[in-house]
Amino acid sequence: MLHCSSQEVSRRRRLAKNGLTIDLLTDGLPPCPTTKRKAAPPEIIDAERSAYRDKVRDPDPDWPPDVRAVYCTCRERLFEMGLEAQEVTDNLGIRNHNIYSRFRYFTGQRIKEWIIQHRLRLAKRFLRRTSLSGTWIAFAVGYESSSGFCTTFKRREGCTPTAFREREEE
Repeated sequence: MLHCSSQEVSRRRRLAKNGLTIDLLTDGLPPCPTTKRKAAPPEIIDAERSAYRDKVRDPDPDWPPDVRAVYCTCRERLFEMGLEAQEVTDNLGIRNHNIYSRFRYFTGQRIKEWIIQHRLRLAKRFLRRTSLSGTWIAFAVGYESSSGFCTTFKRREGCTPTAFREREEE
């Protein structure tokens, strides 16, 4: 249930893989014709992202500099499509494969798990506070497709985003 053509999805994925940030809310993506939900103004999504990001704790000053750098970069780029742990370490010039186990040691999670956890927390916040469709929420929190978002959400939360929203509204 995507809101854009397969060509547009392919273009967005290519751009994301090349490191370009795509703001799906101002990039001409029309509202979903199959639902009555409307797109939220970009400032609402930006405000929610910013408020959430501000609540993510700062890295401990006692952590090694490379772990702090990876953590801070992941936190800053948390909602970008195509964010990958390997890309983050490469962009920081960290060639030590030990960084993955060190990140896990200090945060308690793998880099990918940390990213997914925070994306899903923001998604649940959107589901509780807005009437955005699941597709809009998927894009707003950094997923490249609504199906990938729904699959991850269901695997982690035990229900679909729609069922979660209905349960929260009761």
